[in-house]
Amino acid sequence: FIFFFPIILTVVYADYVLTSATALLSVFAVMISEFFIKWDVDKISIWADSVRFVEFIISLFILSAAYAVCMVVIRYEREKNVAGIQKEIERHELRQRLNIDELTGIYNRKALHSAIRDIEEDEEGTTYVFVMIDIDNFKLLNDTLGHLIGDQCLMEMGRAMSENCEDGLPFRFGGDEFCILFKNRDVDSVVNICARIQKYMNEAAVRILPDRELTVSIGIAAHGQRSDIARMVVNADHALYEAKVLKNTIHTYKPGEGAI
Repeated sequence: FIFFFPIILTVVYADYVLTSATALLSVFAVMISEFFIKWDVDKISIWADSVRFVEFIISLFILSAAYAVCMVVIRYEREKNVAGIQKEIERHELRQRLNIDELTGIYNRKALHSAIRDIEEDEEGTTYVFVMIDIDNFKLLNDTLGHLIGDQCLMEMGRAMSENCEDGLPFRFGGDEFCILFKNRDVDSVVNICARIQKYMNEAAVRILPDRELTVSIGIAAHGQRSDIARMVVNADHALYEAKVLKNTIHTYKPGEGAI
């Protein structure tokens, strides 16, 4: 029965091939031991001793049974592992869906709140740049051309941000207001990214609003201290307000402009 244990131990690796090979080698080892190797000169052949022959058959049966049991256990463990992985994937996808805006495909307000909490807990001295974006005259456009056109504009905005914000995190803040959060980025590079987003939206107007312009106003604020995240958001909102005065403009907040 010494060959029984190697088969059982292979269950740890959950490998069909390893278990099958070990079982096959164990059967061969038992057969070689009985038929070709004489450990004792007085050893009687199994063909001449019915008791030993029955014991030999029983040993083969036990090895076969051990192999069958191991294969069942391996299959059960694999199915359990696959089910566990599938559940984890489903949980991850559910968490993602809860954080994604269905219309635009970018992060939603809930995800933004989570990102802000992460910033508040950041103790690594990370610098941040916060961008707020608003589609110019969106309410008028939505009211005059209908919600379908309005939704197309919002979807284009989502695509513009996804394709151009690089390592930034794009969010739909609500309605036609969007924002992007950048980590360890200088303001000039963020301005260039925002300019590409504006260009994308101008070109999108040709596809969905051939007789109208589709422009966005953008406010930018930066700060390096995590404790001032609230100030950075308010400053970005103030910069957006200044940009909307002229429309289709990018305005970077400067200290002393009137926000907190």
